[in-house]
Amino acid sequence: MIRLLNMISDKRNVKFFLFGGGEESDLLDKFIKKVKGCTNLAGKLSLEKEIDVISRLDFMIAMDSSNMHMAALTGIKVISIWGGTDPLNGFGAWMQPEEYSIKISVDELTCRPCTIYGKGECRRGDLACMNWLTPEIVFSNIQERGLLEKSSFNK
Repeated sequence: MIRLLNMISDKRNVKFFLFGGGEESDLLDKFIKKVKGCTNLAGKLSLEKEIDVISRLDFMIAMDSSNMHMAALTGIKVISIWGGTDPLNGFGAWMQPEEYSIKISVDELTCRPCTIYGKGECRRGDLACMNWLTPEIVFSNIQERGLLEKSSFNK
């Protein structure tokens, strides 16, 4: 994620807001030191305030998470990253185009999806579903969607 955020930052002057639970705050503090323009909000806002901040984003990059769903419900574009789970299981971001879901295809990695709820161990032992999703793949998807173009920044 740090590489991805730096790739985005190199392309556009942006601000990053990092969301998550309070238990993730220490980990996300490390991002602030390695990526310019980061603000760690993990565990620091009420649900109402967090939704307010999310609703003002130009777009969100998220794993399958509550933040992904909150962003989608507020009408924000969501680039979602999928590993062992898959939006085809019915947990995709609401009203988001399929091409906004970044994942290794089941044709390429036949063990996907290996879980519905993101629990359990990787049967292959190599977490290929996540390790094959490079920052370059995600960045390319974001660029293809025009999300880094100045005209896409509308809030």
